[in-house]
Amino acid sequence: MPDALPAPDDLVQLQRELDEADNALADFAQSKTAEYRARFPEPGQALQRARWAEEDIAEFGRLRETVQELRIAVRQHPVTVLSHAVGCARETAQARKVAARRRVG
Repeated sequence: MPDALPAPDDLVQLQRELDEADNALADFAQSKTAEYRARFPEPGQALQRARWAEEDIAEFGRLRETVQELRIAVRQHPVTVLSHAVGCARETAQARKVAARRRVG
């Protein structure tokens, strides 16, 4: 099994930003789901729960777009591209994620 390529600081930072953005998207979706569930608790109010306000839809879309942009940036980083070419993409991705989760400081 090939070894992981070293993850440079800029790629680790991109992974951190991606993790933060992904968490923000999940947190937003969970909070809005809970909010709408509390506002429309009756079984017959499923449609009201499913219809988010325009500003909530826009914010969800903005957060999702940020996640997508960061995923693309990670995928297109030269180290990620090289890891695919040399057959160690899985190992390099794992190493990048571990490095990104280490405490900064």
